Amino acid sequence: MKNIIISQAIKALDDYLKNYSKYISRENVLTLAEGIPGAVILYNEIKPFLSNNEIKYFEETLITKIIKEFNKRETFDLGLWSGLCGINTSLILLNSFNDLEDVISDLQQVIENECENFFNYLESKDCQEINYGDFDLFSGLTGILKYLLYSNQKNILKDIKLLERGKNIFINFINDECLDGKPKFFISNKNMIGNLKNSFKEGGIILGAAHGIASFISVLISLYQRELINEQTLKKSLTLLQKEYTFTLNKNNAFVILNNNDCNYNLGVNNSWCYGLPGILPALLKSLIYSNNLTLREGVKKSLATWNLKEIGNTIDMNSDIFCHGKAGILYSSLLINEFNFETGQLPKILFEELLKDIEYCSFKDTSEIPGEESIVKHGLLVGNLGVYLVLISYIKKERFKADWVFY
Repeated sequence: MKNIIISQAIKALDDYLKNYSKYISRENVLTLAEGIPGAVILYNEIKPFLSNNEIKYFEETLITKIIKEFNKRETFDLGLWSGLCGINTSLILLNSFNDLEDVISDLQQVIENECENFFNYLESKDCQEINYGDFDLFSGLTGILKYLLYSNQKNILKDIKLLERGKNIFINFINDECLDGKPKFFISNKNMIGNLKNSFKEGGIILGAAHGIASFISVLISLYQRELINEQTLKKSLTLLQKEYTFTLNKNNAFVILNNNDCNYNLGVNNSWCYGLPGILPALLKSLIYSNNLTLREGVKKSLATWNLKEIGNTIDMNSDIFCHGKAGILYSSLLINEFNFETGQLPKILFEELLKDIEYCSFKDTSEIPGEESIVKHGLLVGNLGVYLVLISYIKKERFKADWVFY
C-alpha cells in the first residue's frame, strides 16, 4: 500500500506542476495554501523515494516555476500561508543542492523590511480595529513569528532584534485588554469576514488553529523552548488562553469554534482543522504539558470519545477529503493526538480506508461552494489533492511530515 500511495503522490505532484495554471487562481499561485510553495512540502516528503533523475526534474521544475511566478508579481502579502514567508519557506526546503542561498538571503531581507512595517502597523492599530488577519496563522503575526523562528533556526534571520520585537507585540497582545475589558484577541463583528460575520453578530474569540488562538499556544511554547520567554510569561499567557477553552467547555459542554462570554450563541462542535477540534485538541494537549488544568484534560478526553464515524459525520462534511475542513485534517490530527497517549479509536483507520477509495484516480474532492452542486476535485496543499497525499504518506509511515509546523 505504501508504494501505491507514493506512486500516486508522485503522479499528482507532476500533474499539478504541469497544470497548476488551470487548477488555481492567479493570486494563489505563490501561496502555501494552494500554490507551488505548498507543493514543495509534499515534494519534501516523497523525495526519499525518488531516483536522482526524478529529484533533478522536480527540483528544477519547482524552483523555475516559483522564480518565474515571483518575477511576474509586483505586490505580495507578507504572511506565512498567503505570501512571502511561505515562499521563502519553500525555497529553504529546496536549498540542499541548489545554490539558492543568495535568492533566499535577498528575499529574507525583503521579508524583514516588511516585518518592520507590519510591526509598526500593529503597534499603531486601535484595539477595536483588530481583525483576525492581523494576528492569525495564515496572514498575521502568529504565522510570521513561526517563520521568523524557523529562519532563525536555519541561520537565515539577519536581525535577531526583529524576532524580539515581534515576540513582545505577540505577548502584549495575549496579555493586554481593551478599554471595554475584553481581550485584544476578541474580534468584533465588523472585523470578521464571510460566514463568521453573518453568524456571530456580537463578535467573539475564534478558538481554532487557522484564524484563532489555538495557534497562539504553539508559538508560545516555541518561544519558551528557544528561551525567548521565561516560564512565568509562558504560564501566565497559557492561563489566559486556556481560560477561553475552559469557559466554552463549561458553557457548551464542548470545545466549539467561537467564544463570547456575553452572548448565548447556539454552537455545536466543528471537526475541521481550520476552526475545529483537529486544530484545537493538539494545541491544548501541548499546553497541558506546562499546566495541570484538569478541566481541559477531561474536556479533551470527552471530545475524543465523540471521535467516531457517526458523531464526526454530524460535525463535518464527509464529502470533503481535504486537510482544511475534510477527512485528511482529522486523520493527521489523530497522529499528533496519539503522541500524547490519547486514544482516537477506530476513526483514523476508517478515514484512511475512505480516502484510499479515491487514490487510484488522483481525485480527492471538496464540497462545492455552490449549494446543491456535487463535490469537486481540488488541488494544492490545504484544499486539495497534494495535502491529502501528504497525510496518507504520514499515516502509512506513522510519523509527522517535516514541515508540519506550518499547520500546528
